[in-house]
Amino acid sequence: MATYQMHGDVRGTCPHQHHTLTGLARCARQDAQGCAGQGGYSDRHPYRLVGGYREPLTDEECEEFDVVYETTRS
Repeated sequence: MATYQMHGDVRGTCPHQHHTLTGLARCARQDAQGCAGQGGYSDRHPYRLVGGYREPLTDEECEEFDVVYETTRS
């Protein structure tokens, strides 16, 4: 079973392993808002973990992630 994380070269990897894209998108939104609150931005991008290796999200996963991410705006 795949889990999901966010990773960026500057911000590093989020400390969570999300079991749903909804959880991943909410975590991404919180990270982006926290960075924006300090005048910056998050360079983290979503990926899935399969057997300990990072893989890009499928097109369907990207679409679901984007929908949740956009609906969690404050």
